[in-house]
Amino acid sequence: MKKLFFILFGFLLYLSGFAQPYKSCLDGEIVKWSILYEVLCYGKQSDNWIAYGDTVLHNKTYKSLFSYRFEDYNGNWKDYIPADLSAERWFIRENEDASQLYVFNTYFNQEYLIMNLNLEVGDVFQQPEIWRFRYPPFNNEFIVDSVYMHDGLKYVRFNYEIWPGNWSKLTFTEGTGPNVVFPVDDLILGQILNCFQNQSVFYKNDVIRKGDGTECPCGYNVPWTAINAPVSNKDYVIQRNNNIEIDFSTNADRQLSMYDISGRLCYTVNLVSGKNIIIPTVSFPKGIYLLKIFNKNRNAMDVEKIIL
Repeated sequence: MKKLFFILFGFLLYLSGFAQPYKSCLDGEIVKWSILYEVLCYGKQSDNWIAYGDTVLHNKTYKSLFSYRFEDYNGNWKDYIPADLSAERWFIRENEDASQLYVFNTYFNQEYLIMNLNLEVGDVFQQPEIWRFRYPPFNNEFIVDSVYMHDGLKYVRFNYEIWPGNWSKLTFTEGTGPNVVFPVDDLILGQILNCFQNQSVFYKNDVIRKGDGTECPCGYNVPWTAINAPVSNKDYVIQRNNNIEIDFSTNADRQLSMYDISGRLCYTVNLVSGKNIIIPTVSFPKGIYLLKIFNKNRNAMDVEKIIL
């Protein structure tokens, strides 16, 4: 009988090895995010958030979320803890196995699911309402296109690009959460996770680049006068057919970005010594758009209003 007990105990212990919870995103007393976004005519900026201290709301335990300004550019973001944390109305929690991440807004008295690692290829993730003005697929649904393991962590990737034509597909990552984090209040549109830190993980998005091709460090905040105001000496002609065609009279290293009227980045591309570009707009909704043409050689930019 004792032998049978140890056999059963060993078998249950063996099975339990396949049912371990996911690595926690909210691991430790303090959790930090640096969120990068792009400001029209000014370039990339960042907003920093910290989760600290437990709060019970509707019988669920959350960490309070606070925003702070990181002034030490390209410095010790990992070691910096702000001295003054003013309370926000946002809170964040995980479920028991850390597969799901939620944020709660006390103003609306509503909780939003912002990550689910239990999804499989072909499954649909219903976009939380707080994302809908910032990452609007037209049916408010994201479809999983791949689920994979990397360095012992689970990744759930979707068919939706946060910044179209670039490198940023929506992805849920075990231990760090979604790569769009959580849109909060008046953050500029198009934000994406740049840095993350808890007591066991430090993550840096090393794909994000500045205009000169170097990485954007944690807490990246460039002076808002870093890019010149729009100039009038244009070296291009724009034609409208079914798409937008731009012919340049000179070779230059350029970046083109197109925004809708709400400020959402709809299209971006880098041109190296290119003289023409076609921007496909057939699938764009009718409306007013702003086309930003940044000439890196002259460190100057033009902004064109486009009506589709």
